[in-house]
Amino acid sequence: MVDGLPKGQKAVDSHIVFHKKQDGHENLIKFKAHIVAKGFSQIPGEDFMDTFSSVAKFSTLWIFLAYVTYLDWDLYHVDVVTAYLHGPLDEEIYMTIPEGVENLGSGYYWKLKKALYGLKQAGRQWKKRLHEVLIKFGFICTFADDCLYIKRYEGNITLLILVYVDDIAIAGPDRCHIISFKSFLGKDFEITDLGELKHMLGVLVTRDRSRHLIYLNQSAYIQRTIARFGLENSTLVSIPLAVKHDLTLSQSPTTEAEKHAFEDYAGDIHYLSLVGSLLFATQTRPDIQFVVGLVAQFSNNPGIAHLKTAKCILCYLKSTVDYNLVLGKREEGKFNLVRWSDSN
Repeated sequence: MVDGLPKGQKAVDSHIVFHKKQDGHENLIKFKAHIVAKGFSQIPGEDFMDTFSSVAKFSTLWIFLAYVTYLDWDLYHVDVVTAYLHGPLDEEIYMTIPEGVENLGSGYYWKLKKALYGLKQAGRQWKKRLHEVLIKFGFICTFADDCLYIKRYEGNITLLILVYVDDIAIAGPDRCHIISFKSFLGKDFEITDLGELKHMLGVLVTRDRSRHLIYLNQSAYIQRTIARFGLENSTLVSIPLAVKHDLTLSQSPTTEAEKHAFEDYAGDIHYLSLVGSLLFATQTRPDIQFVVGLVAQFSNNPGIAHLKTAKCILCYLKSTVDYNLVLGKREEGKFNLVRWSDSN
């Protein structure tokens, strides 16, 4: 805490945010409160420089899970508590003391030594700090995804780490090495050991080790999305898109009357929000990827026909909410990666 600001410095405003942390089944785990900075008031080049911070690609996560399941490795999950608070700041940042926190009165500010949620550079500083710790343990960062780390031991033993902000999935053939790594990580950060991986990024993970298979499901997310857009009582449909669909740009509103008609039909539903929610569901539902890509093409000026199709996709997800994306061992032999591409 400092009394007054140095000449030329401005303080970033602060706020306290309350939220509930839930698991993959939408069960309440705990209540959380964060003191956050109002980073939108930061000035580029003064309060922060670079802000980019990578997270694991979903495609990397699926390959990671398929590979681990195929080899029948142990798979664990840890969460770093208040991860952003571990990233040292490169800039000199001052923040107003949030309402409700006892202070000495007006004119006093907090000088931040480490990053705080809400700061533009917070994610980047945390990732840099975690990278340093993983390198110190002997991991190397992969070329294809810099959130996937590999450490090789003698005896052909490998440890894999996949990072998504503060969620870390750990996999390897030897449980002792996993325990050793978690112990090492706990010396630098406060971590929550979540045991075997059950959910990550809102995706429910169910494993059948006897068959070398893993099932990924977003049923809780889909049900929440259905409720969010008021389609709980909608009619179930068996396909996400009519075989002979006729979605075109000509169905986009061009007159004020057509725009008002669309707004009346849409009601509280925001087209971009609905399409964005459907896009996230494609992570475990490749059966809707084509039609979601189709309705996304009309996001600039959607019409009633486009919105009806988007709602139809959600109705289809409602009728198939228990579908899983299945990864792992399909046949005897090597673990092969196969890819497809269009003519481009």
